Amino acid sequence: MKPLRSWSRPLQALAAGFVIGLAAIPGLEPREALALEKLRVALTTKDFGYLPLFVGMRAGYFQQEGFEIQWIQIRSNVIASALLAGEVDIGASAGSAMRAAVRGAPMKAIFFPYQRCTFVLMGAPGIKRVDELKGKVIGTTAPGSTTEIAANMVLEHYGLDPKKDVSYFSAGGAETSVLAMQQGIIQARALNPDAAFLLKKKGFTVLAVLADLGPWPWGGYATTTAKLAQEREKIKRWTRAMVKSLLHMANKREETVGIAVKEFGHPRDVAEAALEVSVKAAKKKHRAHDRPALKAERSPLVGRSRRPFAPARSPRGTGSQGQVRAPFSGGSRPCEAGRLVSIKGYHAVFQTGPFR
Repeated sequence: MKPLRSWSRPLQALAAGFVIGLAAIPGLEPREALALEKLRVALTTKDFGYLPLFVGMRAGYFQQEGFEIQWIQIRSNVIASALLAGEVDIGASAGSAMRAAVRGAPMKAIFFPYQRCTFVLMGAPGIKRVDELKGKVIGTTAPGSTTEIAANMVLEHYGLDPKKDVSYFSAGGAETSVLAMQQGIIQARALNPDAAFLLKKKGFTVLAVLADLGPWPWGGYATTTAKLAQEREKIKRWTRAMVKSLLHMANKREETVGIAVKEFGHPRDVAEAALEVSVKAAKKKHRAHDRPALKAERSPLVGRSRRPFAPARSPRGTGSQGQVRAPFSGGSRPCEAGRLVSIKGYHAVFQTGPFR
């Protein structure tokens, strides 16, 4: 057997290499790398609407909070069941969760990264203005869907009557809707910003950006009542990482565009335009050319609720009984049940009130 001293140098070199390897992980201290906790997040699809989650993963904000994020793609109508079964920790389908909660399911919305809808209403190449949609057909994912509500908001804003001036056609997802527009079956469709600006490069028309029209808490996440009660600190840490991601999107545009290009494979100009819409939608108070410099270290996780959401009837034409409207000063818009919490110009929505 070799003397103990003869083994010391190889062991020291091995230990040093291990520590250096851990230090190379973005946002991690060596001690943190050994203690990462897996957190499962269900998404309905991988698209630009979930950019804050991917920014948090790539910029190291979840690692800083001790998490390794495992995102899983699940159909929206299955996320609620997966949450209740404990198969996932958080689901990116607050709307479905709140509708289930109205029927008695023990679930709550915990976070809405966007203050306003991120949809962009796109028109076929021959449609240049919203008023030209009179007598035309607008595509939706399904009757009463968010795509239909978004189109209604735009039409009403420009003086058209959604019930009389247009008709709707269920065209399915973004890909089939694009084909339907190209074939002349529909003349407009509300789309995520990345899909919208990809179409713009092909000659389609940007008719309206929903983030310019009014408040509508968007892109929400949900979890179970049991998870909130038993692992409240865990949810707080995840929320803190998401808030840091929003601040990153606002203050580090170049880095964020780079992350978006790598994650979604879009051309740089499309990612830049989509990010502009997303940042606009995330800000609580939107004014033209208003881009405040925000600092994550000065932003508290949550504050006290300023104004609780009040129940109201469903938006016209949705047929849903589980929605409420937020009494914002700019007029009420459809949103999910919860409480509005301000965070340095951004917001989160917690159905159970502020964390303590």
